[in-house]
Amino acid sequence: MSTTFESLGAVVDNAIECHHLSAPLYESLQEKTTDPRHKKLLQQMSHNETHMADLLKRMKSQVEDGVLDTRLQFTREQEPAAFIESITPVDDELDIEQIGRLGEQLHGYLVDLLEGAQQETLSEPAGEMVRDILQLEKAEGQSFSRKANAAYEM
Repeated sequence: MSTTFESLGAVVDNAIECHHLSAPLYESLQEKTTDPRHKKLLQQMSHNETHMADLLKRMKSQVEDGVLDTRLQFTREQEPAAFIESITPVDDELDIEQIGRLGEQLHGYLVDLLEGAQQETLSEPAGEMVRDILQLEKAEGQSFSRKANAAYEM
């Protein structure tokens, strides 16, 4: 389903929703692995997704409504729920490569979403907010990569 965003607030809500849906996904995937390192990684990622959703909500609440009403014109390819469903592993036993691929896909979705918004954001307050969120998302993706690599190397 393609949806054209009408406001920066809708973009931020989309990112928050993606984080909210990712947390229980990581939590549920712990049942699909017997490796304690993988379970710990999935548990950490679930916690991180909840933290990111809360952080974005706080950021959104501290911005003037006018900034959140900034109009943007671009189309996302999938709703968060449909996207997450499409990348959810179906195997009975997960390995670190599958977990890593899942994390990369989730972070890629969010980075693409925010980079698209950044290209369409002309006002400075809105642009600053998008840059801040994009920086957080990229840092979170790098953190995931380091944790996944550490679990792989153990």
